[in-house]
Amino acid sequence: MVTMLTIFLSFSAFLVGLALVWRLAYRAGFAEGRSTIPLHLIRALAKHRVSCDGEAPQIVAADLGEALLLPPDEIRRLQEIRPEVAEKTPVPGKLRPAS
Repeated sequence: MVTMLTIFLSFSAFLVGLALVWRLAYRAGFAEGRSTIPLHLIRALAKHRVSCDGEAPQIVAADLGEALLLPPDEIRRLQEIRPEVAEKTPVPGKLRPAS
């Protein structure tokens, strides 16, 4: 009788421990929203929207942060993006036909 009680208590403790580990892993990984899209792609998208589309960094950061459930420190990094000045291609003085 004592061995069955010991086995039952051991198994119950194992299940509680497993549930606790699963909950911590879920909060650390999946709840951050970064498990599906790498951060470098998110930053590249934000940089494109700020530099090429001319959107404000705060609006881009708020939009991506809400849509992708980004943590607050990543939203702050996205707000710090500054638009780059695009290099202008010099226009040649004389154009020639293609044919």
